[in-house]
Parts: sequence; C-alpha cells; structure tokens
Amino acid sequence: MSEPLTVLCRSSWPERPERVVPVAPGVDLFTAIRAAGLPIASSCTGRLVCGRCVVGVDGPVNAAEEEERAVLEREGVPELRLACRTIPGGPGVVVTASYW
Repeated sequence: MSEPLTVLCRSSWPERPERVVPVAPGVDLFTAIRAAGLPIASSCTGRLVCGRCVVGVDGPVNAAEEEERAVLEREGVPELRLACRTIPGGPGVVVTASYW
C-alpha cells in the first residue's frame, strides 16, 4: 500500500502563509485541496468543464491528457494544470495559486 503524500500549497502573494496538504495515493489535487479546507476555484466541481481550477505545479505529477490540454489552451494558460486532473506522483510537489 502506498504512503500518503503531502503537497506544499503556496500563494502567488509572498506574504501569505504556505500550507501543507495531505494527498492520498491516486487522489487529484482538487479533491485534496478542498478536503483540507482551502479554497479552489471551480464552477463545475472538478468535472473538467470550467477550467477555473488552474494552478501552477512543480514536482512529480501525472502527464496532462489531451482533454485537459484543450481546456488549458482555451483558457490561455497552457503552462498551468487543472487541479481536478493533476495527481501527485511522488514527494516534492509544490502547488501555486493566486487566491490563497
């Protein structure tokens, strides 16, 4: 059985505190962030429709699939990821959002 991971959630605003969020194996960032009580933008509740849960991600995560890449292109942020489709793949994941 895989060990739970943690991800570091960092605001784009340097004066805001960083937070460590636990992530169970195979769970996407959207679900983990919401479970930890942090806000995550969404109007589709993580169904890959609205494209609002965009976050910066550094560290080992799953590769973006074609459908996610299409939403990111539509939103004009191909360099970011959708939290609802991003699954940490190991330790050292840092997630950045402007609204934390």
